[in-house]
Amino acid sequence: MEDKGPSFTRTFGNMGFFRPPSMPFQEKPRLVTDKDLGVFREQEGASLLALRGLQELDLSACSKLTDSSITQVLRYPELQRLSLSMLPEISDDSLASVAYHCRSLTRLALSHCPQISDQGIAWAAPYLTRLQHLYLSCCDAVTDRSLSLLVQHCKRLRTLDISMCKDISMTTVDLLQAQLPFLENVHCQFVGGADLTLAL
Repeated sequence: MEDKGPSFTRTFGNMGFFRPPSMPFQEKPRLVTDKDLGVFREQEGASLLALRGLQELDLSACSKLTDSSITQVLRYPELQRLSLSMLPEISDDSLASVAYHCRSLTRLALSHCPQISDQGIAWAAPYLTRLQHLYLSCCDAVTDRSLSLLVQHCKRLRTLDISMCKDISMTTVDLLQAQLPFLENVHCQFVGGADLTLAL
């Protein structure tokens, strides 16, 4: 009888010879600490910092993110589109850091970030000269002063959403539209503290 080599049966799998590797989702998740961030920086191959060519990033509603997370990790010179909407813990420090380290941004979403204020816009605007689309709806600490800064530094702006920003006036919005040549879409529903109940 001819020997055709070893033959395998399903029982080998049961003995552990072909045990499949554990899947990432089977591991218990844990919080990333400041110490972990330091290790990531030293081992770039295993961190977000290694993604030098990253062009789009959406971190919307990642409510655990803080200024520490944003300022230490978001440093992508080629990043063009970034969403940080619905991050209640981030402040002007995050905005300033993002603007400084991500100068290729053309789209930035900061809607529902209550700690973003005129001060953050003042720090960031000089570095956001390529910005075309900016979303600031429901940012209550943003006022007319921010619009003046956008006119001064963000001359390529095409879309601006300042809906429900209670301290922005329609007069300033009209001035903004007159001074920015590329501005096509301005969403300004309920600016200036308009009564939302009237529209319901």
